[in-house]
Amino acid sequence: MIASCARLVGEPVIDRDGGEMGRVDRILVDVASGRIAGVVIAVGGVFGLGERQYTVPWRDLRMNPAHRCIVLDRPPAKATAESPLSTL
Repeated sequence: MIASCARLVGEPVIDRDGGEMGRVDRILVDVASGRIAGVVIAVGGVFGLGERQYTVPWRDLRMNPAHRCIVLDRPPAKATAESPLSTL
């Protein structure tokens, strides 16, 4: 499957159990290899106010085109323990 990075931004991210974790805010690209390194997931907030952002390695995600979402393929407890994004 090939998709535009712009198309993936805003897509929901769910955990293994189908619970919504947040939405894709940004795609992180490894410039040297040209591959996706990870994504920034935005959680909570209203219109960007009060939201938290977390970086997640691409290897921990998988696409679910049938449900038009991205699945965080790890236990939810570990996902919420990710360190918040400090700067990009």
